[in-house]
Amino acid sequence: MPPIPPHATFDQIKDMTEAVLRGDPDAWEVLRRGLQTKIQELLP
Repeated sequence: MPPIPPHATFDQIKDMTEAVLRGDPDAWEVLRRGLQTKIQELLP
């Protein structure tokens, strides 16, 4: 899964989340992994 780009705006992330939840059977796993990756980028 590619990480969320550091330059992504809140609106871009919100729109991507809504799209994934509407049409991806593994939506919760995609979101969980994406958030996990983003958190790891922010922590030392």
